[in-house]
Amino acid sequence: GSGGTGRVTLRVVDPSTGCDSVMTIDVVVGTTLIPRIAASRSSVCPGDSLQLDAGDGYVDYEWNTGARTRRIWGHAGMSYRVTVRNADNCGGTSAPFNVLEARPPTPVIVSRNGVTGCEGDSVYLDAGEGYSLYEWSNGVTQRFLTVGTSGTYTVRVVDTVGCVGVSVPVSVAIHSRPRPDISGPDE
Repeated sequence: GSGGTGRVTLRVVDPSTGCDSVMTIDVVVGTTLIPRIAASRSSVCPGDSLQLDAGDGYVDYEWNTGARTRRIWGHAGMSYRVTVRNADNCGGTSAPFNVLEARPPTPVIVSRNGVTGCEGDSVYLDAGEGYSLYEWSNGVTQRFLTVGTSGTYTVRVVDTVGCVGVSVPVSVAIHSRPRPDISGPDE
């Protein structure tokens, strides 16, 4: 279609009072469409992708990748544009949509009371806050881990974007208590 400018006047009357109000605005009718690329988020985990949607109401789609569909899969580090055309043969190109790569989380295991103890003691490990999922190497699925035996522990976490990270292993040493040998002369 052809573009141009115009003036629209709207008059509203309240039927119960007879009072009215008039509003006039200037409108500009463009000659191009401006499609907006939609996605559930703008960043993805390394190696992942997300679906980009150019919206409905168009008869022709052409992405800068060469794809000619309404939806495509976007990958980290890439920039996407789509050119569309409607049934009236009016077209336009979107602004760029940049898909960012989210950094994987790097959980750090911290102990409130050190990583060594004696038989019967416990070591308390903390994977840190802010993750949506925790999974320790021994199967425990919470932020904190209470350890009563020697071993090496790691924690796998998932952040709010859905990226996975694994901690550096932490070794816990629980030592045996000495067994006193009390002996004396037999009488």
